[in-house]
Amino acid sequence: QPAEAADWHLRWAGVRAEARILPPPQPGLIEQLYALLDDDPVRAWPIDVAANAVGLSSRDLQRRLHRQGASYSGILRDARVRRAARAMLDTPGSLAEIGYAAGFAAQAHFTREFRRILGASPAEWRRVAAPPRQA
Repeated sequence: QPAEAADWHLRWAGVRAEARILPPPQPGLIEQLYALLDDDPVRAWPIDVAANAVGLSSRDLQRRLHRQGASYSGILRDARVRRAARAMLDTPGSLAEIGYAAGFAAQAHFTREFRRILGASPAEWRRVAAPPRQA
């Protein structure tokens, strides 16, 4: 027996130009936190304040970060060290001033965290990373 024939009708309706443009992706949670912390590096940034700023409860923020293998305290320290490293390249300020401006209250704490994250003391890193000075 012959198979029944099927009638197919295709119609192209077209797509509006604005429908083809996808919205930019939202930054991930960790990127949002880095941006937030970088905006005001000297602020103490208790977890409840940061969580509220990204629209989460403190506990939900901790859970989401844990699922990504991160912690809020680790991101906070890392953001401060990044800020200090950028400042060392952009400003001639003393290391103590840069550490304080990045959110570290004590020079020893700044040096210890900087070495732990970047593998060199702030002075060593600045010496190697800074562009040569013009004479």
